[in-house]
Amino acid sequence: MSRTIQYDIPRHILDREAARRSDRIIQFVCGALAVLCFVAAAWLVPSLNKSREEHQLVINPDTMQGLPPDIRLLTKMGTFRALAIDVGFIRLERLKNEGKYFELMQLSSWLCKLAPRYPSIWSFASWNQAYNISVTQYSPEARWKWVSNGIHILRDEGIQYNPKSIGLYKELAWTYWHKVGDFTDDCHWSYKAELAVEMERVLGAPVIALTEEEVIDEFRKIVEAPRDLPAFLAESNDVAAFVKKLRGVGLDADDTLLDFVARYMRNDIQVATLLKIDQNDTRQRRLLERAKLLADPKNCTVRDSLLAALRAHVLRTRYHMNPDFMLRIMREYGPIDWRMSYGMSLYWSSLGDQVTKGQISLDPSVSMNTVRLIFFSLDSMVRRGRLVLEPNFDKPNASFLQLLPDYRFIRHTHEAMLRYGKEQLDDPALKGYDEYPILPNYRAVHVNFLRTSLRQLWVLGTPEARADAREYYQWLRKHDRERNGDPKLFYMQPIEMAVMDEIYQGLTSFKNAQMIINDFLIRSLDQLAIGDLTAAQGYLGVAQQGWYYYMADKYMDNVDRRIIPPLRVMRRNVAVEYLVAPHNPLLKKVRLWRHLDLETRRHCYDKVLPYMTRLCAEYVPPLELSEVFREPPGMAEFRKQSPAEPESEEPQIERGEKAPT
Repeated sequence: MSRTIQYDIPRHILDREAARRSDRIIQFVCGALAVLCFVAAAWLVPSLNKSREEHQLVINPDTMQGLPPDIRLLTKMGTFRALAIDVGFIRLERLKNEGKYFELMQLSSWLCKLAPRYPSIWSFASWNQAYNISVTQYSPEARWKWVSNGIHILRDEGIQYNPKSIGLYKELAWTYWHKVGDFTDDCHWSYKAELAVEMERVLGAPVIALTEEEVIDEFRKIVEAPRDLPAFLAESNDVAAFVKKLRGVGLDADDTLLDFVARYMRNDIQVATLLKIDQNDTRQRRLLERAKLLADPKNCTVRDSLLAALRAHVLRTRYHMNPDFMLRIMREYGPIDWRMSYGMSLYWSSLGDQVTKGQISLDPSVSMNTVRLIFFSLDSMVRRGRLVLEPNFDKPNASFLQLLPDYRFIRHTHEAMLRYGKEQLDDPALKGYDEYPILPNYRAVHVNFLRTSLRQLWVLGTPEARADAREYYQWLRKHDRERNGDPKLFYMQPIEMAVMDEIYQGLTSFKNAQMIINDFLIRSLDQLAIGDLTAAQGYLGVAQQGWYYYMADKYMDNVDRRIIPPLRVMRRNVAVEYLVAPHNPLLKKVRLWRHLDLETRRHCYDKVLPYMTRLCAEYVPPLELSEVFREPPGMAEFRKQSPAEPESEEPQIERGEKAPT
């Protein structure tokens, strides 16, 4: 018979064993949950990566084509980057206050590389150099260095690492439009000249007096050029043979060729053909050899192909600009002059608007301000978008620069405001409204632009310009109304009264009449100097209209106290003053001389000859007077004529001598 022995286990041991069993269950459950979380996290990685890319929190290697080694190394600092950036910015302000600008520039570069995906750091670095530091310098050259540094930071690095950051596009477009293109900086003319000469060195002098389509077709050569420059130079036998000839005269398929073409092959005026070559001067003989090689008709096709490929290569690699997109906005907006800051601001603001459409993290206010820069750029082109440049390639800020209106952009600007106004409309209730209301976002700028433009078009005086002015006047009459819907009184009068009254009101005295009419005559000569004969005739027509208005009640005067000279006499006097004016460069005077009508040239020739002789002799290198300032035919007979002339004849714009090629 067995006996069962029972032990009385202490309570604390039982409690401890129960706790152990509970711990194992908890551990098992937690382990299972951990495994489940890891699986869920792995499942969410693709969507998280996609969201990070959409919100621009990572660098896409496919877009950036790999980071430079220095940026890749600095991004490995992890959380210490924030501390380094804070310390760096404190040091940055101290360096600025101490005037240690070059050390500041290097530190700014390091800070940008510490956080390449934070657009605000790039914006700060650019603004600091282009605006804050530049104004502390005393020479135009030093100021432009810092302004261009600010541009390079955004264009060459910031936007390349943040291609979807609309704020960087806006900042770059603003720097081009405001700092370079506007008139607030004391050295703005130097900035404009530096940029214009830099771009003309790359693209060459623009074609003179062509239609919009012909200007765009000329740029299309760059777009259609081979994309791979080394392969093009190696694979094309004709190009290789031509490059070999170029090397024989000291040129190569690089910046040396672009620089020579920009200096001496200026489209309508081949500068090399005007030079007075000293055969004993080796440098001048070499210059003539280069010019003859490039101007040889046998080489024109291969020369143009090579130049187009070089220019496309420089635009893509040095300026990070896409010629295809440049051509696209030229077709959309008109014949943009890429030597001007307004073309650059239009390019970068348009590109920023295009590449960020539909973006999740897009700031509506930044988007709207970027679109405003499109309007500002186009409006600036209307007011001063035609550039007259006589470049000094050795000292760019000493170049002659003149900005003239370009009314070809008026229609493009009007249509852009209509289109972008609807895209940027804040009120959902008006989305899709077919009959365009003047949208509140851009109402003031649109109305002011059209009212100014229709005056300019009417004053221009050509049938096409006045037809456009009437169209915009009717559009404003329909859409620019009072708050209660009633039409404004300004639009209730005929357009001629609305526009010309302002001019006629100034023709109240002898002095004012001469000043206003001379101003329109000078505008006419300016247009002749750039080859726009239509605009020149338009301004001459307005001068004639003003002359008749002023003289309408002066014919019966017993004395000539209030009588102004005949218009043809006034035009000759203005032409003489224009040709001897020291601020007008010699090559501009050459263009004007070739477009002046024969009678005006005959009257001006003897008066201007001594001055032009001295100018040609002082030009570096000297120019041949007989090529620059040709004597008008029939001067011997003209000198024998009586100075008395009939006053009934009025001056006309005639196409002058054809420029030599």
